[in-house]
Amino acid sequence: MIITRLESLLGWNKLKNDVILFKNKSTSGQKLAIYFGGDIQDYHEQMKSHEENKRYQEWNLEATGRLLTQKFTHHMVMIVKASRMANQCYACYDHFVSKLTSFTLLLSNPSHVIFCFYRNKSNWCTLICV
Repeated sequence: MIITRLESLLGWNKLKNDVILFKNKSTSGQKLAIYFGGDIQDYHEQMKSHEENKRYQEWNLEATGRLLTQKFTHHMVMIVKASRMANQCYACYDHFVSKLTSFTLLLSNPSHVIFCFYRNKSNWCTLICV
């Protein structure tokens, strides 16, 4: 399995997110499974050093990507890391949704389309969230 961590990947409107790519040796790259990490999910080293979240470090982003790669054997797996963690706990995807107010999630505009680009060698892929 090939794991590639792309930090501060520049996307639509110059917004940045960290992305982790997981590719099996048998993956053709034709199919892509996308996962947005949940609350408390972070890189292993971040979860390990956090007082509360270290209890759940087995569910870090890298471990979750490995599980998804086992489930989707013919897919490349892309994990999008939250752009920030509110209170070091709650996953916030500010580049995909409006800013959180009292941890209430609201879409900025239901018809708004957000593009996130990443480059893997010479191939470009577009993630479209509606």
